[in-house]
Amino acid sequence: PRLGYSSGDPYGAAPRGAVYASAQPSRVVGGGVVGGKGRQEDAKRQRGQAGKGGGKGAAAAVQFISLPADAPFVVGGLPEVGPIVQHSSEGSVQNVLWATGSIMEAIGITEEAIVFTDDADWSLHPEIGEAVKQATGNEVSTTIAECAEAGVWAVGCGGKKKQRENAARLALCVALAANMEDMTELATTQPEFVVMCEAAGVATGVDVRKLAQRQQQQQKPAKGGGKGGGKHDGGKPATHRDTPLWVNIAAGEEAIPEVLEALPPETVAMSSDGGRRPLYSKVDAALKYFVGEDIGETVEYFDDPQRKDFPAVASAVKAVTHRDEGVTVAVCSTPPTWAVGVGNKARARKDAARAALAGALALQHLELGQEIDYTEFPVLEKFVQEAQAARDAAAQ
Repeated sequence: PRLGYSSGDPYGAAPRGAVYASAQPSRVVGGGVVGGKGRQEDAKRQRGQAGKGGGKGAAAAVQFISLPADAPFVVGGLPEVGPIVQHSSEGSVQNVLWATGSIMEAIGITEEAIVFTDDADWSLHPEIGEAVKQATGNEVSTTIAECAEAGVWAVGCGGKKKQRENAARLALCVALAANMEDMTELATTQPEFVVMCEAAGVATGVDVRKLAQRQQQQQKPAKGGGKGGGKHDGGKPATHRDTPLWVNIAAGEEAIPEVLEALPPETVAMSSDGGRRPLYSKVDAALKYFVGEDIGETVEYFDDPQRKDFPAVASAVKAVTHRDEGVTVAVCSTPPTWAVGVGNKARARKDAARAALAGALALQHLELGQEIDYTEFPVLEKFVQEAQAARDAAAQ
């Protein structure tokens, strides 16, 4: 599929049926056709359905802006319309931000192909800052993401550099996805992202109602999940589900990832299919207790659904679960700690990684002889006890 725009016409290589509603409310782009009331009404109806399916917060986070004809990006042959994403703590937005690595892989773009330009004070690209202000009504710091090989650009907005860059990365995914000729496969692997695109005004060509229903089903706890009663391949009980595991990446032959080299090789992991929701609801409070209020600056998540970036971690997990599943690695800089979430869905992996990290931090706390006040997150105490039991069992 064509991912770029032609230099002569910023809309020339846009996808069939793509609708940039925020920037060009009356323009339906694709195949050289401008207008088309039926297509516009269909896109409006689809966006409404996406909103009903939980895409409202996501839609608010994504908008499209237009740059003037003399803007450097436009003069250089890039399109005058591009998406912006505002960093948000709203649940549906966070879920998609967490899965950006998986989305990039599904779209077929690498991190090396992206150039980020942080422009917090608009000194480098004031025209982008002004366009963002016009769209959002606020003066916000920006980071621009550009993919030269695809001929697209996007903007991330946020109060902190890391937040802006993550938002810019997701915005670029929106730009790239909008130029895909067929989003059916992407909708299968990244339904929340596709719902976000549709809610923001990109006509994806998929039934967002079914995607929304699938999302709601995925968000429900799996039957028996909290008790480890779920099923895995072959119909055998998945006894490792939603319980803490103890893994050791030094036990295998794979090289230890650079980001984990200075950290202990053993830690807490958890495999999840969506159970144990009461624990997940209190994880943020627990993480703030251990690392401080600024979790976003202290904790970083690395999603590896295909087990290509962290093979040592995936191997250590498989040694315990006997299954090949995607992993999300959570790394805390202060205090230095890491943990692993395991599962087939990005959201489940991230939730599990957050809980596992809280457990690992609690164990570290206890090893230092420090007491833990579980008042704000009482469900974590039982989880920590289970993690201690898993660690002791692994040592035998």
